[in-house]
Amino acid sequence: MSGPLRWYLLLTVAVALFFWKILFTSQFSLVLSREGANQTYAWYSFAARSIQQGRLPLWDPYTLSGHSYIGESQTGLFYPLKLPLYLWPFDSEGYLSERVLHQMYILAHLLAAFFLFLCARELGIANEFAAFVAAVCFSLGGFTGRLGWPYMMDSALWLPLLFFLLLRALRSPTVSRRLGYACGAGLALGLALLAGSIHVPFMDVLAVVSAAGFFACRTDAALPARVSPRQRVAAAVAVVLLIGAVSFAAGAVQLLPSLEYAERARRWTTEWSGPFAERIPYFVSGGFVHQAPRAVLGFLFGGVYPGDAEYGPYFGIFPLVLTVIGVWRNWAAPWVKYLAGLATLSFLLSLGDYSLLHGLAYSLIPYFDKLWEAGRFIYLTHFAMALLAGFGMQSLLADDTAGSLFYRRINRVLGWTVAILLPALGLPLLIEKPAVEEQAYLTLVVLLACWAAYSYLQRGHRHGLARFAVVAVILADLYAFNDTFKNQMVEEAANADHILELRSLREVARYLRSQPGLFRMDFDPDATAHGMGDIYEIQTTHGAGVSMLADYFNSLWTPNTACLLNVRYTLGKGADRSEAPVFTSGEWKIYENPSPCPRAWVVHETVVEPPEAILRRLREAPLDLLRVAYLSQPLPQ
Repeated sequence: MSGPLRWYLLLTVAVALFFWKILFTSQFSLVLSREGANQTYAWYSFAARSIQQGRLPLWDPYTLSGHSYIGESQTGLFYPLKLPLYLWPFDSEGYLSERVLHQMYILAHLLAAFFLFLCARELGIANEFAAFVAAVCFSLGGFTGRLGWPYMMDSALWLPLLFFLLLRALRSPTVSRRLGYACGAGLALGLALLAGSIHVPFMDVLAVVSAAGFFACRTDAALPARVSPRQRVAAAVAVVLLIGAVSFAAGAVQLLPSLEYAERARRWTTEWSGPFAERIPYFVSGGFVHQAPRAVLGFLFGGVYPGDAEYGPYFGIFPLVLTVIGVWRNWAAPWVKYLAGLATLSFLLSLGDYSLLHGLAYSLIPYFDKLWEAGRFIYLTHFAMALLAGFGMQSLLADDTAGSLFYRRINRVLGWTVAILLPALGLPLLIEKPAVEEQAYLTLVVLLACWAAYSYLQRGHRHGLARFAVVAVILADLYAFNDTFKNQMVEEAANADHILELRSLREVARYLRSQPGLFRMDFDPDATAHGMGDIYEIQTTHGAGVSMLADYFNSLWTPNTACLLNVRYTLGKGADRSEAPVFTSGEWKIYENPSPCPRAWVVHETVVEPPEAILRRLREAPLDLLRVAYLSQPLPQ
């Protein structure tokens, strides 16, 4: 087998082996955490059940007393690659298949690898093995390799294809081809929007605009000599505008409901809460989740704590070496300059309020405040590094490495690093007083393997065994520091398996469904399985999300909430409860409201007050809501 097909097959094998835990066993899971179970798994369960029952789930009646399902962009209802998950039959107990969810997650990584391979070849990485290495680094390493949110991975996989089509559009000598490639790039960005992430498409836009600007300013742009600089700028602007228009059209079915919802919604973090329409304050946008300055060392050490950021900068030691080689040996290539700049600037943005660049971006770029997870900018850093690593691998295979002082110096640096770390970590171990955590020793082992593989290549070996060793070292390195998937037995023993917690509510749900009439269920503070409404089709007052309608937010947690929201039952575990439950299943207990209000009723008396006064009344004391309605303005008749 020859040509690109062989490399796509090898990428398939590499991705499958890397994710063996969720592909070949059922002992590990991506969605055992509280948010993974009550958001991702619950949302997809609701969408799949609705679609299989012949309903398009625009509205979710089971959480937050009913709310717009498509208003929350994270649900990604219209993302076409989720359709197999939605159509897959539920298991014998009525649960959504975790295995299929995992397979869709692996498919996303496989597509990311395929697209990066294409992008690398378009950028000038002629060596197919080097493009293969770049694809492995992007798909399985760094941000995308450790990305635990399926909807965000679905969004992130499109950047390499978007960049590939952008390059084709910018380089096309004819208007028709330029328009065609730009439309394709817009569709790729639209799919990233439909997947459910806000942050990833925003970062994609920054990459598109900066790349087009870089192209327009080049004096050696790959266009015919007769094209003037002004025409090149006009072409770049037209491509960017067309990508924006097509992406908005492709994502409009999700964007428009989300924009309408955002005007009326409120969101929160652990440190702040406020309306979507308001500018997020900088102490949240810049300081909540960002890379710590020590994260610079995180490029070398997989266990370095990245501050509050979700994902550290670790990208693998051998890929880092290849990145350095790629920049150093290919600096004359214009797009290498661009990628090096993109990697550096995006890392500075990931430092959040430690970075002047991030503060200026917050001040000057519209809607930049919505990207309050600053640490996620490492996504662009790793994308650029993967491509630079491909350039480095190509140079390493093509150059006279044995006779080059540059390559010998790199080998010397690796050797001295091992020589310093070995006694620093080994001597305390010998006297049974380990100085650091196990991850530091793991880094040393990986460093030794990378040094050995590099030394073998640097001596001029280019055959299949040497290439296999390089890929094996990279995969082993990236795998060693990937803890995305949790062992179900371990999590269950630690009472941290929230999928199991949701499934333990099966008898509770059966009891509630057997009760007559319309009613909603509330949760005691010790019951955090807020996704059960979507799992079992029980109408509840809560849900696992980060936003809700502002008016609904104001009506919660008041002495009048139970009446306003038709709460008949409350789920809890019995903490701080003296009354007897009406139903018990395991640790779960159901308590009945002795005087529940109906879902709707008629009153014959009204009080007109400003909204702030009504809100104060609701929060201060119980009201006779069955007799009096409180209005913010008089009725017309």
